[in-house]
Amino acid sequence: MRRSLTLLPWLLVSCGPAPLPSAAECRALAEPKAVIDRCFGGDVKPGNYVGDLKCWPFSAPERMSGVWQTGFEVSDFFPGASKLPDDKDYEINIWLTAAPGTPELASGKYRGEFIGRRALCDGTFGHLGAYPRQVIVERMLSMTKLPASGL
Repeated sequence: MRRSLTLLPWLLVSCGPAPLPSAAECRALAEPKAVIDRCFGGDVKPGNYVGDLKCWPFSAPERMSGVWQTGFEVSDFFPGASKLPDDKDYEINIWLTAAPGTPELASGKYRGEFIGRRALCDGTFGHLGAYPRQVIVERMLSMTKLPASGL
């Protein structure tokens, strides 16, 4: 009994969140051979991709809010924003996608709040891998369509 109580603090500490990957670890994960091995089982064929959550390190689910602009080959997320920024005021770099089972939204601009996961390393996300970062929505809390002007 005493022996099992000695292990209890170590077991509780090990249940905490995983440490964030270092910049060097992220660079190593993004190496083409590492991506092919980890994400495609070593063979880039249709149907072999294991999915982003298995391929890349992601945060634990967290509450997020912001503006989402979605359309043909576009899915820009602006965390913390209440309106769409002016074209000159932002760099498109976060692809927002919804996990299977999450309601799909028509093309447009939305302000919303959701539970999701952030990619912890830069990668090749979104259309043609053009986005270095990604957020995956696990559960929508609210989503309001913005007027065409983006206000």
